[in-house]
Amino acid sequence: MSAADAGIANTNVKEYTKIPLPQALSPLNYSGTISNVGSGPITNVQMKVNVLNGAMTNVFTATSTAVPTITVGSNAPFALSGFTPTIADVYTVQLINLINETDGVSSNDTVSYTLEFTDTVFARDNGIATGTLGIGPGTAGELGQNFTLANSDVLSSVSFQIGNGGGVMNGQPIFASIYATDGTGTPTTLLATTETLIINNALDSMWTAHVLGGLILPAGTYNVALNEADSNITVATTNQIFTPGKTWVRFGTTPWSNNEAFGFNVSYILRANFGDGSCSATSSQYTASTCSSLISPSGNYTWTTSGTYNDTLVNVSGCDSVITVNLTVNTVNSAVSLSGLTLTAAAAGASYQWIDCNNGNAPISGETGQSFTATVNGSYAVIITQNNCSDTSACSVISNVGLNELGIYDFALFPNPSNGQFTVEFESNGSGEGVISILSADGKVVQSTKTEITADKNSIQINAARLPSGYYFVQIEHGNGKIIRSIAIEK
Repeated sequence: MSAADAGIANTNVKEYTKIPLPQALSPLNYSGTISNVGSGPITNVQMKVNVLNGAMTNVFTATSTAVPTITVGSNAPFALSGFTPTIADVYTVQLINLINETDGVSSNDTVSYTLEFTDTVFARDNGIATGTLGIGPGTAGELGQNFTLANSDVLSSVSFQIGNGGGVMNGQPIFASIYATDGTGTPTTLLATTETLIINNALDSMWTAHVLGGLILPAGTYNVALNEADSNITVATTNQIFTPGKTWVRFGTTPWSNNEAFGFNVSYILRANFGDGSCSATSSQYTASTCSSLISPSGNYTWTTSGTYNDTLVNVSGCDSVITVNLTVNTVNSAVSLSGLTLTAAAAGASYQWIDCNNGNAPISGETGQSFTATVNGSYAVIITQNNCSDTSACSVISNVGLNELGIYDFALFPNPSNGQFTVEFESNGSGEGVISILSADGKVVQSTKTEITADKNSIQINAARLPSGYYFVQIEHGNGKIIRSIAIEK
């Protein structure tokens, strides 16, 4: 443990993933805790805040009042405020600890989080659906979540994602209701409803229902809820961000209750869109495929697995446009198996090009099948192309070409690794003079010994103690053929 080591943790509660600019707290608040996790006291302890815009330009910096000393194992809270966003953007907040001493561990000195301010969209989800929820066929009810306005605004529409797995919502009507809430956040008085939409057979799509004429809402907390008639509405949910006491459901004779009361710690992909009615959010969707990853249309996210994702852009009217991306990430199975002298790619129905790893990965002429049989010892791999994606297998070493032609079997080197003294052991069907050579990793002969090969079991002691540590090849030449095995010398 370092003598001085301060660690900082963010204690801001992040309820929302997207906040309309008119609802931005003025100014923003930042809070953190700095702990002494070293073995000695830390002094003149401060928290520094940097706010960076989407171009990663610093737009705000502040430093807290210093705490004179924090003893080992203790901590202190810090709070700062400042900076009111005036431009819709994704902002990165950095909280940094500062101490007089030299901090021996820098990895816990900074913590970061993001805040996205939009023109119109208020959201509790991150656009990544991890499941769906509904009440169930035959039971009417509502599923909603709360949004708190810091300032009066006009609710113009409500956007939501419907899973529609198995087509359960095909042809079904859906609309949203807007409720006032009491001091506990429980929905109370119905204030307005949106237009009614008819769900088509699209899967995992975003829908936007407008509040005709807009609804002026004073500062306060409101609930936006989707109505379920008699079909499971399969509203998309995410478990990656969740705030207790903010998501609600009611059905049958069951009054409004929080989702967590039923074991569902999830937020709905259900968003409130604000503006004067001339700037309503729009929605669209498209299907995409990629070989490894896809950068979202806004550039704010990188998606690496197949799934349905949501992103937000500004449309031609200067308003938010929610885009649903149905993404397929194609992967290529680059595994290869070896049987004798034959290498076989595991991926079937693909295009193949076998390459020589020892010759700069040069393509091997004519070798474009799923399997490749080596005719000379070497290292080989295959480039596999499938679904417009390509990947290259690991190189596989083949060193037993010519073994059977020489009539040599059970070729072994031991010990391996060795200190330079080792045994070459093999069985032969024939006899005659042979040569045992040691080759360096680049194929140069560094030691050579003539020997008589008998038509039986051969055991030959090799002394290569003069060679430095490294990887080598042991080669047996007999008649017109040769075989090779690798060995490591370690001293």
